[in-house]
Amino acid sequence: MANRKRQGRGGREAAAEYKLLVVQERMKGSPLDEVARAFGVSGAAVQKWTAAFRKGGPSALASKRSGPRPKHAANPVIRDHVVALKREHEPWGTRRIRDVLARFEALGVSEQQVQQILHAEGLIETPTRAPAPHAGS
Repeated sequence: MANRKRQGRGGREAAAEYKLLVVQERMKGSPLDEVARAFGVSGAAVQKWTAAFRKGGPSALASKRSGPRPKHAANPVIRDHVVALKREHEPWGTRRIRDVLARFEALGVSEQQVQQILHAEGLIETPTRAPAPHAGS
């Protein structure tokens, strides 16, 4: 059994072709732990892929995901606080709202999240970038 480059670690989806190589090696009779170690995946992954292959063939090894991952909706409590602060203090920007929430409400929220919430609620417009000044003008 050839030692292969490690793939599939860190929660990333392994390619179907890679999974098929793992399954083929396992189905040749190679021990589970050796296959897992050689391919750099967990024994559980080898078992899962082998069972999927036996049940549905090579197409069962294809990724079930399609397209980009959905964005998570903001926590409703954070959303309510952000909106309330912006309505109470209209001149405040995203950084100030973030800082006030962290300091006085113990709510961890990034400046980008504040901006996304306010934009989704129609309380701010996404600013357009100003063109860079010309050198020598």
